[in-house]
Amino acid sequence: HLWWSTSNAIQLARALAQRIGTDQPDWAPRLQQNLQALEQRLEQQRTEQRQRLAGNTKPFLLAHDAFFYLEEDLGIHSEAALMLDPENRPGLQHLVELKQRVARLQIQCVLTGALVPASLIDKIDTRPPLLRVSVDELGWDFNGERYSEWLALTYGKLAECVGLSSN
Repeated sequence: HLWWSTSNAIQLARALAQRIGTDQPDWAPRLQQNLQALEQRLEQQRTEQRQRLAGNTKPFLLAHDAFFYLEEDLGIHSEAALMLDPENRPGLQHLVELKQRVARLQIQCVLTGALVPASLIDKIDTRPPLLRVSVDELGWDFNGERYSEWLALTYGKLAECVGLSSN
């Protein structure tokens, strides 16, 4: 899930711009303009979100560890992940420990996605129930055209999960 890192996204964009610019030299100036605009937009978004989230977040869980790069980018960290790999279900001991952690830390939200069934989250849910904020890890639910727009929507959802308004 390396696309959750803006640094990785910028590296990918640079490599694509170079390769396409080599194959299509007439496009090179436009590709460089677009690349520069993308880099500025992503760096600005990341900086704004890091400042917004710094020290202002409530504890939260991840349904699975797909969002590691996103956490690193924003300088925040979840309390735990329900699943490290969607191919392998967690054991009973892990679920019991998570349920206890949710209660002890008064965790109120889980950032979930398309790869983790709701029935699994039900096993650690408490009263009041956890807020479940859904982000499709692969972006299949996004109908826009720009990576930065998809990222902005995700930042808003994450802000909701950590107790901030989604603006």
